[in-house]
Amino acid sequence: MKVKLTDLTENERTYKGDLDPEMFELVDDGDLIAKGPLRYEIHVCVVSEMLIARGRLEAPFAFRCSRCGDFYDEMVRDLDYSVALDLDLERVKSGVEGDDAEHTENDRDGVLRYVEKGIDFVDLTPDLRESMILRFPGYPICAETCEGRCPKCGQNLNTDVCSCKPEPADDRWGKLDHLEVKQRK
Repeated sequence: MKVKLTDLTENERTYKGDLDPEMFELVDDGDLIAKGPLRYEIHVCVVSEMLIARGRLEAPFAFRCSRCGDFYDEMVRDLDYSVALDLDLERVKSGVEGDDAEHTENDRDGVLRYVEKGIDFVDLTPDLRESMILRFPGYPICAETCEGRCPKCGQNLNTDVCSCKPEPADDRWGKLDHLEVKQRK
């Protein structure tokens, strides 16, 4: 999603649309599938030489359950997307180039990145991608009640019951269960 800086005025501008799922650049490892486009509604404004973008993002994904291994669909949302970019709008409008090495990435707290001087647009696509990826579940589970798979035969315990006999419990510490401890007075 590209924002043309010379089109921005003092007022807020709203961008709505869809981005192709290819923008996520997902590696085909078989655990995650982008099922549709990234939908966005972003409000962009310029305040004191800062480009402020905030809004809502959502995209459908299929995740592989960490317990049973089956895929399940989940809508990933960022309802509070925001990014701040430092820029010098006068240089952008006039096309005047200056010392590009003037800012480093961590010059000022709260600013995520700087816009290179002399350009007339900002591509927010990498920021949108990163924001969505950070909202992926770390341990995807299809349902809280997911039983997983049998550790012996691999049967999905959500759909069928396996005929494996449970292993006897490890009773090395069993005698401690019957130990009587006298309380001190």
